Order: sequence, then C-alpha cells, then structure tokens
Amino acid sequence: MGHGRGPADLRLAAAGLLLLAFALRVCRLNGQSFWFDESGSVVESRLPLGDVIAQHLGGDHPPGYFLRLRLWMRLAGESDYAVRFASVVAGTASLALLWRLGRRVAGREVAILALASATASSFGLYYGQEARSYALLGALTLLATYSYIRAMASRSPLRAALPPGRYQANLALPFGHVVKVGEQVLR
Repeated sequence: MGHGRGPADLRLAAAGLLLLAFALRVCRLNGQSFWFDESGSVVESRLPLGDVIAQHLGGDHPPGYFLRLRLWMRLAGESDYAVRFASVVAGTASLALLWRLGRRVAGREVAILALASATASSFGLYYGQEARSYALLGALTLLATYSYIRAMASRSPLRAALPPGRYQANLALPFGHVVKVGEQVLR
C-alpha cells in the first residue's frame, strides 16, 4: 500500500488549514485602533450613496469596495473589529479559492502546499485584517482566474467570448486596482 495521502486526507488537511487561517486572521483583530487609511475607508463609506459613487468613479479606488463596506457596516457595526472582519472573510475566502485553483491547475498535493504557505503568510495575515480593499481584491482575482480556467476547459459557447486577461479585469472592474494592472498588461 502506498504512503501518499488520499483525497479525503488532503480535503481534511485543507479544511484544517482554512480554520487555522481564519483563527490567525481573527486573532488580535482589534489589537490596534484604525490607522489613517482604514479610517478613510470608514469615513468614505459613511457618505451618502450618491457621493460614494461620484467620489470614486474613475479614480484609483472605484466605488465597489466602499459600497460593500457601507452595507457591511450597516449589518455588522462600525467598531474596528466589525469593520476589519469583512477583510477576514475575504482573506479566508481567497485561501479557499487558492485551494480550488491549485487543485484544478496543479493537483491536490501542490494545492495543499500553496494553502499551507498562504495560511501563514505575513502579507496575507496583514492584509486579511486591514479595513482596506486588498483582501477583497485578492479573492476576486482568484475567483476570476478560477472561473476563467473553468470556462476555457469547458465546451461552453462562452469560451470563444473570453479572451485571456479581459475576463479577470472585467470581473474586478468595479473594485479597483486589478483593473489598473490589467489595463497595463493588455496594452
């Protein structure tokens, strides 16, 4: 009998890593008060709806994140913990998407290594706790990439309508920085 891990063992390990990732991101979530940019996110999300959209259309920080944060704050509150928890959710979701993408592209063993590495990444932990758009952008980028790869592998008529790069940029369009990078790559 082989010594390799079976699919069920790796799924269990992935679930454990996702729980650990969530716990690490929640740990000391309100250990510090908001810093300047996080406070700016909260203040801008409190603006009247039309002002949020007008202020951010065409800018470096399009309105999608602020609209989402506005809704989140109405549901969860405006404490440092509550506002940052939105990034915890997005950061943890990005790891689940990394696991799915890794499995699809490189197999379960590589996916579990990527997930283990990303779970403890200081970069991922920092931005997975910050009340800014970065964790959401990471999750959306992974979702767009995974969706694009799935669509390209299918026999769907959508396949011909999805030129590389444009799909990811279009999905992230209302959310920000990814579009700026995509515009540069596609020129």
